[in-house]
Amino acid sequence: MTPVDHAIAEAPPSHAAHAAALPRVAVAVAAMAIAIAAFASRFYHLGRRSIWLDEAWGWRTTTLSLRGAVDWAAESKDPPLYYFVLRAATEVFGDGEAALRAPSAVAGALTVLLLAYVAWRAAGPVAAAFAGALLVGNASALTFAQEARMYPLLGLLALAASAALAWLIDRPTPARAAIYAAAAIALAYTHYAGLVILGVHAALIALYGGRRWRERGDRSALAAGYAALVAAAIVYAPWAPNLWRHSTAGAFYIPPPDRGLLADVVRAQTGMGDDALVVAFVVLLTPFAALALARRWREPLIGCVAALALVPVALAVYSYAVTPVLDVRQASPYIPATAFLAGLAAGEIVRRVRAAGDLARSVAIAVGAAAIALAAVSAGRAMRDAYAAGPIEDWRAAAAQARATGGPVWVWRRYASTPLRYELREGDIREVPPAVFNGAPLDAPPDQPAVLLLSHETPEERVTLLRVFAAAYNVGLPMPLPGITVVPLTPR
Repeated sequence: MTPVDHAIAEAPPSHAAHAAALPRVAVAVAAMAIAIAAFASRFYHLGRRSIWLDEAWGWRTTTLSLRGAVDWAAESKDPPLYYFVLRAATEVFGDGEAALRAPSAVAGALTVLLLAYVAWRAAGPVAAAFAGALLVGNASALTFAQEARMYPLLGLLALAASAALAWLIDRPTPARAAIYAAAAIALAYTHYAGLVILGVHAALIALYGGRRWRERGDRSALAAGYAALVAAAIVYAPWAPNLWRHSTAGAFYIPPPDRGLLADVVRAQTGMGDDALVVAFVVLLTPFAALALARRWREPLIGCVAALALVPVALAVYSYAVTPVLDVRQASPYIPATAFLAGLAAGEIVRRVRAAGDLARSVAIAVGAAAIALAAVSAGRAMRDAYAAGPIEDWRAAAAQARATGGPVWVWRRYASTPLRYELREGDIREVPPAVFNGAPLDAPPDQPAVLLLSHETPEERVTLLRVFAAAYNVGLPMPLPGITVVPLTPR
């Protein structure tokens, strides 16, 4: 074995050693910088864009009773915890676009801080700085942290539950089991993918708890881990019928997986805006991440957090074998796991560079600095594009067109009226009855100008709707907006 091999084979430094190796002032400054960057990036321009359909669904729950919100969640194929969080936020801050998105922004920023802390505990300051910076600058993580949806909360809970599981495995106690059980319950009630994460956790309990049993004759980790999961299952049982109904119905809005989709998922996980850098990121860091895992997978914190990266793989396999459940949005909660693996790889590279000769060290430092600079530029461009991107659906502009008309607003598909009702609290909104497709007349005679808003319709539905309205109104030139088409209508 060479001196380099001897150096890199040494036992990894403990958390205490990491803390002792850095001045407290440097640690405090670095933590403050990450916190400022995390919160500033997630809250910048938070309310600039119009809400879109899925965000409006969340707003709708804040206008209902608690029981009504639960029923709405059951019908919209989502567990209810996120909607309770959203309701609490709007009670305090109102229901403007920024207020609706604030829980996601807070969750996204806290995920950055938790990731940096976990990476520091697991692999030291280099891994923490690299992982934290990578997540702060990930354009996809930024985009979803600025939407009123549950995915940033799911990502935070997935990371927190995985860290809590590692903490429980390290020293099984009733208090730690209760903390993990609470995190598991929150995870399952946030999104159905949380159950996949808990399935991975069950395998990790068997792996680490079984190893502890074989080596020490101690079954406490197995008992505590599975007891926590059983407790979570009992609390989740009332929602299980909804899970069964939704799992058999499938997710019609997610496209079948193909190479393009998988490429988009990988691009989003890395946060690089340039495809060449995505390939370089994967090719260069994967071997070092694998080396770090091979050397340290027995440490529960590393194994439990890194295992989150398996969830998108499981979703991809399920999408190919059963029904589509994977897209960029569904994979976004696992971006922190990718950043954690990249942090492990960075720590492994630094360890090897420190053990190398002076010339090799100098070359490695120069190459590494250039690579970091290129990655920073690419991530910066991607973040710039994310901030500059327009709304998915511009219901704000559509509502302005409707106000200018002053008459009723016709909307096809009942659920598409929800974002319009957010914008037009007092407007005359009329839903096109499905019976018009069978020749039934409109609900009211056209005695004043109106508009027809088309969104989420099929091409066949669009043709039929335009034909129906052309029989009652003078139909003007359709005006396209992001995700919406505004059709002016005037009486004959």
